[in-house]
Amino acid sequence: MTGASLAPHPLDPDFEADEFHRNPYRHHAAWRNNTPVFRNRDGVVYLTRYRDVEFLLTNKQFRRQPPGGGLSPFEPRQEQEANAIERMISHWMIFMDPPRHDIVRQGFSAPFSAKTMRLLEPAIRRAARHLIERWDNNRPLELVSGFASPLPIFVLCEILGIPSADWPHFDVWSSKIMHALDTGSADTLRAAVPTGIEIRDYFTGLLRERAAHPREDFLGNVITTARAARLTDDEIIYGTAFLLLAGHETTKNLIASGVLTLADQPDQAQLLRQEPALIESAIEELLRFQSPLQKVSRWAHAPARFGDYEVDAGTLVTALIGAANRDPAVFANPDRFDVRRNPNRHLAFGRGTHVCLGTTLARLESRIAFGALLEALPEFKVLAHQWRLKSAFRALETLTLSPERR
Repeated sequence: MTGASLAPHPLDPDFEADEFHRNPYRHHAAWRNNTPVFRNRDGVVYLTRYRDVEFLLTNKQFRRQPPGGGLSPFEPRQEQEANAIERMISHWMIFMDPPRHDIVRQGFSAPFSAKTMRLLEPAIRRAARHLIERWDNNRPLELVSGFASPLPIFVLCEILGIPSADWPHFDVWSSKIMHALDTGSADTLRAAVPTGIEIRDYFTGLLRERAAHPREDFLGNVITTARAARLTDDEIIYGTAFLLLAGHETTKNLIASGVLTLADQPDQAQLLRQEPALIESAIEELLRFQSPLQKVSRWAHAPARFGDYEVDAGTLVTALIGAANRDPAVFANPDRFDVRRNPNRHLAFGRGTHVCLGTTLARLESRIAFGALLEALPEFKVLAHQWRLKSAFRALETLTLSPERR
């Protein structure tokens, strides 16, 4: 580190503006060049450079919980009793710090082994074919509701042994919870309390049923592993819910935004049709180019520096993953989508202790999904699309495609 110590630049962007969501990367580039470390009016510090984001995600002085603890990972406040949402997310491994984080993560690692992935692959392929066969060839296809959302719900419910009649609940629950987490404000968290109660009651009932009638399946394996790791009942109940909600949101966003990207890059889509072996590197490039998770935060538990910028202890620091993944200091021609890009050290799944537990599953689902879509559709012709106006996720609300099928 060289140079004088600098305070983060004052800047207060509107992350929920429609103009921002149409092209966030233009804003990211301007910030990275002119205000690479900035602070908004609420005192939150934002990072745009790859090296700073990687440092935040891997250094132990940055943690998910605020100094002094609290009921919410978003603000250092104390109350007499946690509401249903705060109680739920406080038991999610993503908002825990070591050593408890490591114990809970290990307790939920069973469904994501290489053996489990091999067993799941035929079921994922059948689900993708089934969804495609349901399309009406005479009507435009709304891809989010017709494919991108139901596919990961099917896969995760298959893992957890959830009855198919209950699957529609999860898309609604996921949308409401992710909206609350996106803002992190006390008001939106309180507004999601009824949803938190519904989720708690559902998974409490599911796990009680399994305790009464054990089965040798994926969920049974999760419960056995979690019990062996001495997880609490709340950690098992809420952790099971987390696997479904978080796994659904990330994969849904990757599939939908990936199709839109390929529609905008027909030469790259054609290359994938000609060379299917490129699908794995294409998925990594889609993760970099349109990172499903755009923001992730940590609390500074000690004074820290990002280059020449100094941050005080007790500061909430937010990494702009989408900005880091287009940093020209790491990626040549970062605004160019290239399915052959190699190496590709993107940060879409995080880095360090909290690297996404479901990376192998997300990659498997995406590989199968894009393979099926490239085979079923002669081209990705977009008729209309609408970005969801949330800042933490790169998520399409709708994506309507031409009805032309193979």
